[in-house]
Amino acid sequence: MTRMRILFLVLVLGGALPLVPWCQASAQEECLECHGDQSLTTTRGGQEVSLYVAGDLFALSVHGGAGIGCQDCHTDATESPHPENLLEVDCGSCHGEVATAMGRGVHAGVGAKCTDCHGSHDIRPASDPQSRVHPLRVVDTCGSCHADSSVVGDMATAFTSYEAGQHGISSRKGLLGVAVCTDCHGSHEILPKDDPRSPAHRSQVAGTCQSCHPGATEVYSTSIHGHALAEGVAEAPTCSTCHDPHKTLRVDKEAFLLDVTRTCGGCHEHPNATYIASYHGQVADLGFADVAKCVDCHGSHNVLPASDPASTISDQNLLATCQKCHPTATANFTGFAPHLDHGDPVKFPVETAIFKVMGALLINVFLFFGAHTLLWFIRGMMVKIRHEGPPHLGNPTGRWFLRFNFYQRITHFLIFTSFVTLSVTGLPLKFHETEWAKLIAHLLGGFEVCGVLHRMMGVVTFGYFGLHLGYVAYLWISGRMKFLEILWGPKSMVPQPQDAVDIANTFKWFLGLGPKPKYGRFTYWEKFDYLAVFWGVAVIGLSGLVLWFPAFFTRLLPGIVVNISWIIHADEALLATGFIFLIHFFNTHLRVEKFPLDPVILTGRIDEEEMRHERALEFAMRRTDGSLREIQTTPPPLWLRNFARAVGWTFVFIGFALLIAMLSSFFV
Repeated sequence: MTRMRILFLVLVLGGALPLVPWCQASAQEECLECHGDQSLTTTRGGQEVSLYVAGDLFALSVHGGAGIGCQDCHTDATESPHPENLLEVDCGSCHGEVATAMGRGVHAGVGAKCTDCHGSHDIRPASDPQSRVHPLRVVDTCGSCHADSSVVGDMATAFTSYEAGQHGISSRKGLLGVAVCTDCHGSHEILPKDDPRSPAHRSQVAGTCQSCHPGATEVYSTSIHGHALAEGVAEAPTCSTCHDPHKTLRVDKEAFLLDVTRTCGGCHEHPNATYIASYHGQVADLGFADVAKCVDCHGSHNVLPASDPASTISDQNLLATCQKCHPTATANFTGFAPHLDHGDPVKFPVETAIFKVMGALLINVFLFFGAHTLLWFIRGMMVKIRHEGPPHLGNPTGRWFLRFNFYQRITHFLIFTSFVTLSVTGLPLKFHETEWAKLIAHLLGGFEVCGVLHRMMGVVTFGYFGLHLGYVAYLWISGRMKFLEILWGPKSMVPQPQDAVDIANTFKWFLGLGPKPKYGRFTYWEKFDYLAVFWGVAVIGLSGLVLWFPAFFTRLLPGIVVNISWIIHADEALLATGFIFLIHFFNTHLRVEKFPLDPVILTGRIDEEEMRHERALEFAMRRTDGSLREIQTTPPPLWLRNFARAVGWTFVFIGFALLIAMLSSFFV
């Protein structure tokens, strides 16, 4: 009898099981009689909410495919019509572990629900490209909240940064295997980054990155940074310290390469400051990446102390590291200090001493000639106001004399053309931290172009210097000037004892203690300018050659010569540009007698009355020896006067613009 009952139950249940899907389908169809209407809505919290359910999408969902019906989730919808306000669906009734994990995460605290990420009636498996949590769509899903600052506040910048970073760009291109939000933050148990359990916590982030970048993280773990992190050093850098965790940039792109020095400088302030003060750092600071940066010398993930034989800057490997950029470098080259600190006399005694000498030279020159210029300006204005100047000035007689011959005019044109170009292309390095320096460098086409122009003008400088030496030799050999006349006398550019007397008498005139001295063919300030060119070509030129060909010069000389050349070249260039654009321009153009522009160096001609006033001793001497007629010439033609004005004003404008920019850098 018992066996018969069991058989009966089996037959009954076996026959009823096929009816279960039918019953569920029937119940679902009954629900869709109302919820299949797209116009079905209700009001919740003052907002209209759709109650429409797309039956075809539900059938394709994970729940519909598994035979789960409406009442399995909406357990209180047991009759039709059901109560108006149903209970909130409890996903945890089936997904208990997931619900528990989410409850521990940050989303639980802000009221985020499962449906916010997975949807409701159209939930697809994560492997389905149509799923909201598929790797190609999860970014948009997260962005539905995290891109809205009104929802997440300042955290919205993290999402926009991700979109602009390499991970975001690659993901938008449809590439799988690229890090998306859930790869770094997890999915359900999302914890704040300061929680040690979070995959984004600094102690865990290397392991998180390792899932995609195993090689880099393995190397990092053996570096000085990795060891420090393992030892619990709070300041130890992790992946996200150097690589922005959201706006992750490609390491071979200029944006990353330029930012990496600032990143390293966040921890290594003093080395970064000395790097920025070097040629490498100045070029990088101007916005050009094709120059040695921290990672080029120290490595990136494999950073090791110099005492470690495996370090890229150890004694064993330093030359090979330098040869990556300077392939012909020899052992002497490694004596160059890339982190020169000329304020450290203990570590850099020679460089510090030279820096102080150059600084003293610069200060004393500007103190003397600054006072000279200021007093001259005041005295000149007094002469102008009191009408003490010669009454005949401004009334040309029509007689003109040749002051500079064609060679001298061409030479001077080469001098100020090359000098201004050298200044425009070189000063941005000296003032690399300023916006005007960056603007000039970029307007000129980048620092590569600046470097080419700078070196070209350096060649021109050596060219006119050699040309001048040849001209002086020609004057002597041809008999136009005796050798002693070149070195001594009224025709010489070499300072004479009379120049010291003229300086003293000129200062007396400045102070109203005596008459204005009479000058010959060349004044003491013109002789100073002339000697400054000799000094400049020797000092700036030779130091520039060392900086241009460091590997060549360090074959015979120690590497310290590169550092010394850098100090001398930079400070002498600052002295030269400041002196020319301030002192020389005043002496030539801005003093009352010449204002606003003296074109004589391009026209080569001077009026008789101007010569009588400006070169009284020369005029008297030539009138006495009869040579005045030899230099008499025709007035400058109109085209030459216009050319002189156009060229003169162009270079005066550039010079004063650079001078103002330099001064603003010191006082702003």
